[in-house]
Amino acid sequence: MDLLGSSMMPSEHDRSRGLIAWVVADLKPGEVKSIEYLVEARYPGRYLNVAEVDPYTLDGEELRMVSVSAVVEVGPFDEAEAPPCWTPPDWGFLYSPITWEMTCDGAF
Repeated sequence: MDLLGSSMMPSEHDRSRGLIAWVVADLKPGEVKSIEYLVEARYPGRYLNVAEVDPYTLDGEELRMVSVSAVVEVGPFDEAEAPPCWTPPDWGFLYSPITWEMTCDGAF
């Protein structure tokens, strides 16, 4: 997927790993910060979006990290490109407790 825009400038954007990171340094206790972003799928498939919040205090104390995930399924569309590497067949699996980070060069 390609990042088209966001409500806050990312602090890191690594296209090769599909990583976009934001640092929110001025969040006060009890305050809520939302980051809206727009992405574009280049080919159909099931995409997993994982958000991880890794909080720490201003004096450097690390707090418990939390994460949330969502799955977005993109069906066939006219402008779809061919995937850049092998993709698994759609076997209809909806959930797997194990995650693998796969790259197109065959490394895990």
